[in-house]
Amino acid sequence: MKKLLDDKYSYPSFDKELFLQLFYQRLPPDTQRCLFTVKNKLSVDELATLADEFMATLPQGIREGEMMTQADATGSTSHRDEPS
Repeated sequence: MKKLLDDKYSYPSFDKELFLQLFYQRLPPDTQRCLFTVKNKLSVDELATLADEFMATLPQGIREGEMMTQADATGSTSHRDEPS
């Protein structure tokens, strides 16, 4: 995101706090939960580096934003709604 802004990021009127919040909101939910306690203590660059390192530890499907339920992972299905 910062790269897209080019030199506008260094303007005195640029709201870096808002930029940090927007960046954080676009992270995957698991990454947001992991970084919640440190998000206001780090710069955008530090937060991005930490997010990258955290996401590198996740399985490929989760990194790509795919969410798998336990039933999907095991191949089983639930039949709770069907009458017995």
